[in-house]
Amino acid sequence: MLNGINKSDLHLFIDKNSSRYVDIYAKNENKKYFINWNWAAFFFGANWLSFRKMYKNAAIYLLISNLLSACIIIIALSAYKDQLVNSYFYNDISNDIDLDYTNTYTVTYEEEPTSTDKILSNISRNVILWTILIILGTRIFLALFADCIYRNHILKQINSSLTGRSYLAFFACSFIDAGINDTVMVPLITMIIRQIYLL
Repeated sequence: MLNGINKSDLHLFIDKNSSRYVDIYAKNENKKYFINWNWAAFFFGANWLSFRKMYKNAAIYLLISNLLSACIIIIALSAYKDQLVNSYFYNDISNDIDLDYTNTYTVTYEEEPTSTDKILSNISRNVILWTILIILGTRIFLALFADCIYRNHILKQINSSLTGRSYLAFFACSFIDAGINDTVMVPLITMIIRQIYLL
């Protein structure tokens, strides 16, 4: 018996790699929470959670990681807002001056604004760097606590389900994540960017 459940039932429920999980749970039987590294959770994130039929946890993980990524984009754009507005204004005036052949204009700037392309390049670099750090941070957190989360899931579900894994859910999670990015996150971030530059 392990946590009040027969080990053979645990092996049947867990199915793939069951020996690994049962050994870990035997070592941590009396602990409510424990830390153990899980490579599958690290590499696959929400897909691993879905594969192990922890759908609520997968949804929470996707929500948190997407919100953190959106926050990084908003913070980066807010930080460069003044430079982008000045650069856009400067380029707009320069274009008007170049198109007017009849009059001569002299425009004086104390400091020439940085080009829009350079600012956007800096924003992209910062956003990519921080997004990678967020993804790594959330994946490391999940990898450390995945086995503990899975044990709690098993203890709740073992009597009501025949198996604790689903390949279909693994691939469905990928489509859901891509759909969230395309239909929710991208329009939301676009709307926020517009609001930032209208202020």
